Amino acid sequence: MNTILRVLLVSCLLVVGAGPSANQTIADKDFEELMRAIMLPSYLDLRDQNLYLQLAVGPCGNPCTVEKNFGGKVWLFKDAASDVLKSERNLLVINGECASACAILADFARPQVCIAENAYFEFHQAYIRLKKRTKYTGPQPQSKDIDRWVRLQPRGYPKKSFTKMPFTVAKRFWPVCELHPPLPHPDPRGKITATAE
Repeated sequence: MNTILRVLLVSCLLVVGAGPSANQTIADKDFEELMRAIMLPSYLDLRDQNLYLQLAVGPCGNPCTVEKNFGGKVWLFKDAASDVLKSERNLLVINGECASACAILADFARPQVCIAENAYFEFHQAYIRLKKRTKYTGPQPQSKDIDRWVRLQPRGYPKKSFTKMPFTVAKRFWPVCELHPPLPHPDPRGKITATAE
């Protein structure tokens, strides 16, 4: 677990446990105030087992639907993939733009990811921002089949733009979500379920 996040979690737990009883649960209003005090998003639920997924894509249920995500820190999205894979009941639905580290999340959690017709993925070279410049560190860490596809594209892993994988290609790598409720993963809202084509 990332050290900074671990310190934040421990700090939160200490503050939460500092009330009259360690077994007492914190009220939602108090929890939101705590999140503001330590500058974490108020939607973040530290009691949720999918903490990294929340940090990577924002608040979502199960299935967790991503409609626009520009990526972020690679380590966070890899840990978010681990969150998705913790339970075979978890489902991640991509139904829009999934760029950069979001594509890594969808790739690493692939057994429990499905895509809808608005899904597309964008790839670029990984980089580190330094004080006065950007240092490119090479391709993003993708699985072999996706890496091979990106490298075969005219721009490969570009530095300052993206190589786009449209839905028509992405469905070769991920199962397509269907918009009716057959098993195995029914959406509690009744909108999306994952089944292979």
